[in-house]
Amino acid sequence: MRLIYAVFILLALMTLAQCQHTAEDWGSKGNVLTAQGRYDEAIKAQEKAIELDPNNPNYWCWKGNDLAAQGRYDEAINAYDVAIELHSNNHYTNAQLLKHKGEALSKQGKYDEAIEAFDKSIELDPRDSETWNSKGGALGNQGRYEEALHACEKAIELYPKYAMAWNNKAAALLYLGKSEEALQASEKAIELDPKFAWPWNNKGEALKALGRTTEANAAFAKANELGYKG
Repeated sequence: MRLIYAVFILLALMTLAQCQHTAEDWGSKGNVLTAQGRYDEAIKAQEKAIELDPNNPNYWCWKGNDLAAQGRYDEAINAYDVAIELHSNNHYTNAQLLKHKGEALSKQGKYDEAIEAFDKSIELDPRDSETWNSKGGALGNQGRYEEALHACEKAIELYPKYAMAWNNKAAALLYLGKSEEALQASEKAIELDPKFAWPWNNKGEALKALGRTTEANAAFAKANELGYKG
């Protein structure tokens, strides 16, 4: 009987151990939940991972991404800052984290701080086209259109098939009064991604400025059909 009882206890302990999740388990579970758009649950999973392994920057980064996806930008920025501190010796990873931080700051309209984050990211990884494009967007929102144009052109130089960068270039050119160039840039964005609504609207604005009203109206209609909301 004693032997049977001891075996029973051992099996119970083994079952309990199998039910316990490691930090890695929780982090992986959080990523699965993120992929399903279940951000509240994903955040809780990453927080459990952090509780078990608080010095792993990946969990802080993933938590930040989930918070940003919910529009909880202050909390996301705090999570990114912790991840940046923990990743202090990894330039590439910190470049990515600074990019995410800059995007969260841009969403809050904190463009000076966003541009500062993008610049730090670019200093660490100057060949990331997304960071250049995001910087261009922030500069454009400040009315710094020449600088925005330069940043978008740098993004395109690094990745010529970047539809968003072509679209942002078109927007900057429109504000600079360069309608013909804006038309060309918006058409390039449409060529790369025909279902992208924004460049259709920029195309309409460029055509309107050039006096080609019928074509402009057709472009605006296409933008609206694709869900454009100015």
